[in-house]
Order: sequence, then C-alpha cells, then structure tokens
Amino acid sequence: MAESELRTITGVFRKDHEEVGRLLAALDFSTFGKALAGAEAFARRLERHMAWEEEVLFPAVGRAEPSLAREDLPVLRAEHARLRWLSAEVLGLLRERSPKAERRAAELCEFLAEHSAKEDALVYAAGDRALSPAEAGEVLAAVELSAARSRL
Repeated sequence: MAESELRTITGVFRKDHEEVGRLLAALDFSTFGKALAGAEAFARRLERHMAWEEEVLFPAVGRAEPSLAREDLPVLRAEHARLRWLSAEVLGLLRERSPKAERRAAELCEFLAEHSAKEDALVYAAGDRALSPAEAGEVLAAVELSAARSRL
C-alpha cells in the first residue's frame, strides 16, 4: 500500500482490516494452547478495530452522510455484535478444548471477510468522499493516538 493511501480513511482502515484478518487466518490449531493464544490476540485486535469504527469513524461519517447513519451503520453495528459473539464463542470452545473451535473459527473468518468488504465499500469510501480534510484528519489522528497507546 502506497504511503499516500495510508493517509486516507480507506487506506488506514483497510490495512487494519487486513492485519486483523491475518491474525485470524494464522491461528495454529496444532495445539489448543497455540490456538487460544492466537485467538486471544485476534480478539483484542478485533475489538480495538471495532472501537475505532464505532467511536470515531461511524459518528463522523454518519454526520456527513445521514442516510448512511440511518440505513447502513445500524446493520454494521449489528454485525460487530455478531463478530464479538463469534469471537467469544471461538475463545470459549478453545478453553473447553472442543474440536468445534476450528470450524467456528472458519465461520468467523468467512463472516469477517464479508463484513470487511461491506465496510470498505460503504463506510470507508464515504469517509474519503464526504469528510472534509480536517474531519478526516481528526479521525485518523484519533486512530493513530489509540494505536500508539495500545501497541497491539
């Protein structure tokens, strides 16, 4: 990804989506301990990403594009709830040492990919299109500050 793309809403959030997805795809199911450690790292990173969206990006884009706030953002927030539930379920299954964990992680991976594509097309594009440079800068500054604080 070019440096200039990393200064856009789409660039920053797409890059983070890709990193979150790689954590999930890289889960090592050779032992429950390895899978659990990886799933815990994924869950933390996923939660950070969704917090950026829910607390910073969605409100800014919703103000700029009221129809998105009414129609699409509630759907995406509901999908975040489902992602949280699926992630917690994978963690629970791993803690129980259930063989169902790997299958549930695959379902989570598939749903995350679908969700990410939807956000990319709807929210990130709207952010780049509808936010003023100052508004986009505020969103990106908040994300950078959060990333620096969390070091995930």
